[in-house]
Amino acid sequence: MMDAMKQSHLLRLSLVAGLAIGLRRAIPVETLAAQTVSVSGTGNTTALRWGKIPAVTGFQVARRQLVLDQAGQVKSATSYVTLATLTGFGYNDVLPVPSLVYEYQVSAIGVNGQVYPGQPVQYIAGPFTTITNLTVTSISTRADVAWTAAYGVAGYHVWRRKIQQDGSIAELGQRTTQLLPTPGFADPTIVPGGLYEYQVISVVADGSTWPSQWVRYLPPVAPVLTLGGAGDRVILTWMATAGATGYHIARYVLDQTGQRTGGGQITASPVVGDSYSDGVPAPALYEYRVIGVMPDGSTLPSQPATYAAPAFTTPVGVAAAAVGLRGVVAWNPALGVTGYQVWRRFLDPNGRASASTQVASIPAAGTAWLDGLPDTRSMVEYQVVGLSTDGRSWPSAWVRGR
Repeated sequence: MMDAMKQSHLLRLSLVAGLAIGLRRAIPVETLAAQTVSVSGTGNTTALRWGKIPAVTGFQVARRQLVLDQAGQVKSATSYVTLATLTGFGYNDVLPVPSLVYEYQVSAIGVNGQVYPGQPVQYIAGPFTTITNLTVTSISTRADVAWTAAYGVAGYHVWRRKIQQDGSIAELGQRTTQLLPTPGFADPTIVPGGLYEYQVISVVADGSTWPSQWVRYLPPVAPVLTLGGAGDRVILTWMATAGATGYHIARYVLDQTGQRTGGGQITASPVVGDSYSDGVPAPALYEYRVIGVMPDGSTLPSQPATYAAPAFTTPVGVAAAAVGLRGVVAWNPALGVTGYQVWRRFLDPNGRASASTQVASIPAAGTAWLDGLPDTRSMVEYQVVGLSTDGRSWPSAWVRGR
């Protein structure tokens, strides 16, 4: 009887022990995977921590990048990248890019080697050691490099390289001799027409460096001016300057020695485009410049170009004579005229002139006119006026017919 009771008691103990073992084995590892991972960060580092979990041989830490919409929902995401496999209960990460949303997933590895993913946790990284918003703009012949300050850095170095026409890299070098304590660098040694790229490297107190992406920069080229002309018009054309908001036109009058005797800027507001038609005030030797206006208000002038404006609309070689009871007026053909007007006035014995009167309108091909004089006793003078294409009139000097 006693032996039967002992056997019954041992059987009960065995059943209880077996049940306990069964229950322990029945607890699914996936419910014990890192459900309570905490993440904190400072600068460009994060710290992940979680507690000890039974029936787990190790952990995998993975990370991906998220883009959230305004409601905080995931708009897009990269694939998870495994960062580490470890047996401990924490992991310190160095983030590659600032100002992004990162998501971590700590997965448990069971005794059978199966991986049980845990609940993801997110971390919003602010600006830290890698600079952001790198821009390069033109200030006359200088390049201004600007960026948003990074977090927790000792300073910055600026690098520049030149891109050759075949795509190869030349002139790679550091532009700063000392650490810049604040964002911003003015690079004065820029060759117009070259293609450059800039990079800013953040330097942390421990000596580690964090390079930005390379940003391409094309220095502006001064306008290349070409002049042409027809009649009283000078046609200016130029090669546009990259980044210019417009152009001003300057015109100067030159003497026979090539010295300026007057003139200046002739445009009240910048010209948008790459050409300009100028009506010169008189036949002379002119010098022109096209001045590119940059966004910051600085200017980039072209090399000067000269234009010798001929005696285009002003008739020259005007001569007059009396032939019997008639007067004959002749002149050399002028350039760029739509026609001519002939004016006449009489002189009294004291040389005082009467009011002038237009007596003829001659087409552009004409070079002479025959006048039937109403007064054959008085002296007569003639003037020939060239009419330009823009409506202006260009009178010759008065010449005496008799």
